[in-house]
Amino acid sequence: MNGDEKRLPVGEKTSAGDYWIKIAGKYHVAKYVIIVVLAVMILCMAIFGSGELKAENFRYFFKYFQVNPFSSASSYSDITFTGNPDMKFSMYKGDLVSLCDGKMTVYSISGKVQLSADAVGADTVESDGKYLALYKRGGGEATLYNSFSAVHTVTSEYPINDIDVSSDGGFAVITSEKNVRSAVLVYSKAFSLVYTWKSTDKYVSSAKLSDNGRRIGIFASGTENGIPYCELIVKKTGTDETLVDEKYRGETPYYVFFSGDGGIISVTDRTVRFYSPSGEKRGEKAFSGTVTDVCFSDGKLIVARSEVGFSGTNITVFSGDGKSRSDFSTGEKIYSVCTAGENVFLLGHGKLYIKGQYESETDIENGALDMFALDGENIILCYTYGTRLADVSTERKGDR
Repeated sequence: MNGDEKRLPVGEKTSAGDYWIKIAGKYHVAKYVIIVVLAVMILCMAIFGSGELKAENFRYFFKYFQVNPFSSASSYSDITFTGNPDMKFSMYKGDLVSLCDGKMTVYSISGKVQLSADAVGADTVESDGKYLALYKRGGGEATLYNSFSAVHTVTSEYPINDIDVSSDGGFAVITSEKNVRSAVLVYSKAFSLVYTWKSTDKYVSSAKLSDNGRRIGIFASGTENGIPYCELIVKKTGTDETLVDEKYRGETPYYVFFSGDGGIISVTDRTVRFYSPSGEKRGEKAFSGTVTDVCFSDGKLIVARSEVGFSGTNITVFSGDGKSRSDFSTGEKIYSVCTAGENVFLLGHGKLYIKGQYESETDIENGALDMFALDGENIILCYTYGTRLADVSTERKGDR
C-alpha cells in the first residue's frame, strides 16, 4: 500500500460489516416467515376451500394468462363437428360455443374441446359476459359456466324468460312472481341477490346490466287506454335511482345496450334512441322496414332491415353516442352482421361483404349459419359440419 492511500479505522470496518450482516439476517428470517405463511394459506385452502381446488380452475386461470387470446388467427384450426340447421353458435372469451342436439360444446380457436356439457331441453346460450348462461326460455333452471366447468346454478319457482350476465360476473334474471307479471332479479358476482325490480302490469322483454353491474336497463311493454307501448327504464341497482323512464307508444321493444362511455341505447322495431350516462336524450333515428339483425360491438350499433318490395337488405351503422351514422344496402338477403375495427361484415348467400374503411366482397361456401370476427381480416364461418376461416385481407389490400 502506498503512502497516498487512506486506511479506515478498524472500528468503522466492523460497523459496516455488522450492518450488512444484520440486513442479511432480516431477509433470511423474512424468507422463512413467507414460507410459513404460504404453507398456512395452502392448508386453509385445502381444509375450507377444497371444493374450489379443481383442475379446471387452474386451466381457466392459465387460459387467460396471455396478452390477447382473441383477435389473432395465427393459432386457428378448422373445427369439425356434426350438427344441423337449427344449431346455434356464439363466441365466449375467444372460444366458439355451439348448442346442438342437447349438448353445449366450447371449442378453443385451435379446435380443442374445452367443455362438453349436457344441455337437454336448453335453447339459449348467453355469452357476452363473464360467464356463459345456459337455459331454456320458460324453464325453471339456468346454469352459469366458464370455459371449463359449471360455476353456479340458478333455480326459480317461476319461468326464466331471459338472463343477462355482466362483464364483472353479476347477472340479471327476468322472471315473474306471485301476483307480479314481471320481476327482474339482479345478482352480484358473488351470486347473492342485490336488487329487485317488479311490475304488476308490464311484461319485461329484455334487460341489460352495465359492465360493472351498477346499472340495469329494462325494456318492458304494456297497454295504456287500449294503446300498446313499450317503456325504457334504467335504474341504479345500488340506490334504485331512476336514470331513464320513457314510454314509446305504438312500438315494440327489442334491445337495450350500454355504450363505452356509459351511455344508454334503446332499439325498438321503429326507432333507435341514444341517452347520455346521466339519462338525457342525445338523439334518435326512426327507420322503415322490418329489423332482421342488430349488433352492438366495438362501439358501433348495426341495424339491418328488410324493406317491402326490396329483395336486399338496408343497413345503418351508428356510433355509440349516436352522433354519426352511415347507410348502405346490399342487393340480397343478409343472414348475419358483425363488426371489427373500422369494418362491418355482412353474411350473404355465398358472399361475405365488407363495408366501412374498405369496400369489397369475397366468395364463400354456401350454407354458413353464422359468422364471427376474429379481427379486421379474419372471419370464422360456421356450418353444420364445422367452421372455416375466411381471410379477407387480400380483398382489403387490393382496395388500398
